[in-house]
Amino acid sequence: MQSFASRPHEDSLKDLYQKLGSSDHGLSSKEAKFRLEEYGLNELPSSDKVSILDIIFRQFKNPFIYVLVFALMISILTQHFIDVGIIAATILISAVIGVFQEYKADKSLLALRKMADNKAKVIRDGVEKLIDKEELVFGDVIKLKAGDKIMADTRLINSENLEINEAALTGESTSVLKENCQLASNTNLAERKNMLYSGTTVVNGNALAIVTATALNTEIGKIATLIKDTIEHDTPLQKQLISFGEKLTIFLIILNIAIFSLGLIAKKPFYEMFLTSVALVVAAVPEGLVPAMSIILAIGMQRLVKKEALVRKMLAAETLGSVSVICTDKTGTLTTGEMTLSQTISSDPNFSESYLIKVATLCNEATKSESNGSYLGNPTDRAILKASYTKGFDKEVLETLEPRLALLSFNSKLKYMASLHNKDGKTVAYFKGAPEKIIAMSKISSEEQKKLNLECNKIIQKGY
Repeated sequence: MQSFASRPHEDSLKDLYQKLGSSDHGLSSKEAKFRLEEYGLNELPSSDKVSILDIIFRQFKNPFIYVLVFALMISILTQHFIDVGIIAATILISAVIGVFQEYKADKSLLALRKMADNKAKVIRDGVEKLIDKEELVFGDVIKLKAGDKIMADTRLINSENLEINEAALTGESTSVLKENCQLASNTNLAERKNMLYSGTTVVNGNALAIVTATALNTEIGKIATLIKDTIEHDTPLQKQLISFGEKLTIFLIILNIAIFSLGLIAKKPFYEMFLTSVALVVAAVPEGLVPAMSIILAIGMQRLVKKEALVRKMLAAETLGSVSVICTDKTGTLTTGEMTLSQTISSDPNFSESYLIKVATLCNEATKSESNGSYLGNPTDRAILKASYTKGFDKEVLETLEPRLALLSFNSKLKYMASLHNKDGKTVAYFKGAPEKIIAMSKISSEEQKKLNLECNKIIQKGY
């Protein structure tokens, strides 16, 4: 038995269960423990752990600092203690500013990660259990609902109106409808509608899925491996500092030799000329440049933080400032990827907007999280529910007044959703969907339907 399924999208569920040594009832706790010990935790190698020593050493990876250190050593040897103090203070101030800013940024990033929900609901020994995501192993059967983050690569067992946001993996901001099926072996990753990938999020619906790969064997793990092997290049500022440091060093060496040689030619004392040439070299080093640069970059980091952009390394602020051209995919990648209800349009000027919002709220599958106030569900339902709360409606209160009796969920084939409610002892059905579908279901003639469709198009165009 292998540690993961290599091409699970092309297998039948029966074959996949056999490959993974599992079933739709999940693993036993004993088998899960064995696999965890044998194959390791479900986590990616991280370089995000805050190490104060790493951050300190990072501050000295600057060619100009090397020039200052060289000047410091010469000043110590020649007993120019005032220069020693100035240069040492310059290096220290620069290092302290850099360490403080980057350590604070690293701590903030770790705090954000700890805030994320790292629990997974699995079926083990035939019962549901809540475990840490690191304890997931291949063959585990997991339960998913709207708002859940997928923490390992999985194959669908069954699902209901399941929509996944795969932007973290594919870059596409539009949610993807998933379903259990068997696909051809050459199906592209973005088109594998029977697979759910680590790092993506459930937008709508619920599902039962089996874990096919964990840690570095996941698709996001493969990307992490590629990133780990990527060579870091110097930023424009680093390149300029390296060039400046090299030119300054060559200039100072030539200046030192020239002054020292001229002094000897003029028959000046050897030691006196040595001290003179060294003093000129130390004086020529611009000690104020390094702390000035650190302070400017620190100010840049703080300004970015005020714009809600957390910068981990000070030099990244300079890199961002050097950008002249940005190549992007599409609008959804740049925006929050969230749909918003901005306007309601009606052909009847006497029609109540409040009633429209009420119907759309009752005929809705989105929910509002009690823990953090976020909205869960498909993008359209989330936008309507958010607008509903803004207009003063409360979905829970509305459903208490008009209890839901039955629900027909929206899907791409039906193109509408229906919700059945008990209103004052009477049964009422609310519909929400594509205009042409709703109009076609109404009790009007075909000619009136055509006329209404044309009017709808005109109203929509006028409204926008």
